Amino acid sequence: DQAPKPKQLKLDTYTACKTCTKERSNHINTLLVMGMIVRDLRPLNTVNGAGFKVLLSYFKPGYRLPSDRYFMGLIERKYVDVRESVKLRLQQETACVSITGDIWTSIATHAYLTLTVHFLSSGWDMCSIVLGTKPLTDRRTGENITIWIEEMLATFSISTDNVSAFVHDSGSNIHLAGQLLHDKYGWYTEACAGHTLQLCVKAGLEIRSIEIAIAAARRLVTHFRKSELATTALRKRQEQMQVEQHNLVQDVATRWNSTYFLIERLLEQRWPVTAVLSDPSVTKHSDRSLDLTSEQWNLLAELKPVLHVLQVATTFLSAEDNVSISALQPIVHGLTRSMEVTEVDSPAIRQCKCAISKKLRSRCS
Repeated sequence: DQAPKPKQLKLDTYTACKTCTKERSNHINTLLVMGMIVRDLRPLNTVNGAGFKVLLSYFKPGYRLPSDRYFMGLIERKYVDVRESVKLRLQQETACVSITGDIWTSIATHAYLTLTVHFLSSGWDMCSIVLGTKPLTDRRTGENITIWIEEMLATFSISTDNVSAFVHDSGSNIHLAGQLLHDKYGWYTEACAGHTLQLCVKAGLEIRSIEIAIAAARRLVTHFRKSELATTALRKRQEQMQVEQHNLVQDVATRWNSTYFLIERLLEQRWPVTAVLSDPSVTKHSDRSLDLTSEQWNLLAELKPVLHVLQVATTFLSAEDNVSISALQPIVHGLTRSMEVTEVDSPAIRQCKCAISKKLRSRCS
């Protein structure tokens, strides 16, 4: 005779206990709730949500969720513990580090300085640790930035004698800070390779005819992103024409490769987009002029392979595990070769390649 199959346990089996011990509550608070907030970068007021409270009370009846102020205290104590472990790790594993400084502005237009330390572990693995992100309330002068960097290094007991290099963007204020730190401590200071490449590519995209074509592409994408009717019609056309059902991509000024992605996606969706724009039941007569001219479509198609090579280089230079400085010279050499003008290039593409090559030579010499 076959043994009877064991019955599948119900969820109530695990949630039947109506009490929650203090030890269990501390475990939930520290490991689960605080861990979720830290790992997922969730706002502290997540714990005040009614739905979140119901979720936890269902899975652990008897558990009382503390307030957001309680978790603020937990996170502050956790930060101290992690800071001390980072200090100990840096002291034990390495005597030499490099640092990266980045000044950036949030959506709410608040300015911050983020400082990251890079080093090789005892096992020769590349490691990067964000030391901190400091809100900038004073004037962002080179002198103030120097002081802020020194303060953040002191917080982690990193001696200025152990810093070999300081990498930063090309902003005049942080560039001045790099020069001041070089004069004071002898640090090697250099502009970020990825940011430098951004400036080189920007010069090529400022060729007048290319600039006009990209601006027209942006207006076209904006139209579809703002019009629910046009987006729905685009989905139908994509299905009819058996084109991948992808959304159009809008670019941002601070990332040149987002312009490449805009062009790449728009070229992929050219015929569904054109069909929607020519449909009078979907597109008003005044909006039909949003479609690009055939010359502009052709120009973007020519521009795409030029930008693709630059996008590959940008991706490599942006990867945390790649040693940018050792690869920079062959990358620049390869990009300079790929920017050589050919007989089939249109005048605009020739100007674009020449502008990028000129910038590469001057900025990466």
